[in-house]
Amino acid sequence: MEKYAANNPIAVYQKTSLAFDNMSSHFHHLYEIILVEEGIAEFDIKGEKFQVGQNQIIFISNLEKHSVKILQYPYKRTVITMTTHFTLFNIKEAILVSVLSHRPPNFPYVFGLSDVVFKKVRRLALDLITECDLKDYFWINRSAAIITGILIDIYRFNPSYFDQIEKSDGTNVILEIQKYISSHFDDDITLEVLADKFFFSTFYISRKFKEITGYNIKNYVILNRISYAKELLRYSKKSITEVGASIGYENINQFTRIFKQYDNQTPTAYRNSYLNKASENDLMG
Repeated sequence: MEKYAANNPIAVYQKTSLAFDNMSSHFHHLYEIILVEEGIAEFDIKGEKFQVGQNQIIFISNLEKHSVKILQYPYKRTVITMTTHFTLFNIKEAILVSVLSHRPPNFPYVFGLSDVVFKKVRRLALDLITECDLKDYFWINRSAAIITGILIDIYRFNPSYFDQIEKSDGTNVILEIQKYISSHFDDDITLEVLADKFFFSTFYISRKFKEITGYNIKNYVILNRISYAKELLRYSKKSITEVGASIGYENINQFTRIFKQYDNQTPTAYRNSYLNKASENDLMG
């Protein structure tokens, strides 16, 4: 299916918070890499708390519900956001992309870096800002190369951050399954369908997918659908019925029920809350 994209596939910005600037619990269609230069923030990711401070970096996947509470000001950070398609299809090395897309047990989320490595990563982030601002020829390719460079620098500094993922057999095939789901989540995806396509047993795929990503197939498909529905609700003029149909739910009641189950509000309420926030931001300038 052709995916709706209101924003660029990758974006990066720097921000310094000097006062209250917390973020309530949410999840969306973007992967996030956050480099903290100053201050301390507490991230609540799926109910587990992680503190991030100076010279540290945190990775958040596109499906992880999270909130942010700033503990020490000024809180200065660089934030990189990437769509699912950009992340899974443009970062070529499975071990590198897995730090974004795979969540084995006890995944640390927060990686500490030395001053030297943090400065290297920050310089690359500045190069990325330039690429995203200029959008010159092949800027997507260059941006993917810069992201890959950041991940390589982190890997070279401390390969143990990646060891748990690297030692798990099945990483490559699970990544390919994630790619397939990201492009076909509006279809009827079952374990049987995946087993036929990737030539593994349903038992193997079910066990490995849960072990490596932290999700079972059913929830992973639904979360991808909901995150994409949120994008449509925010940026498109599609009706609620059309949004549901776009992600594989022809029955609006089923779409509304599942959306509320995963986000504690109806699609209509979600759209209205986003529009209200956008209007407030416009009034604030």
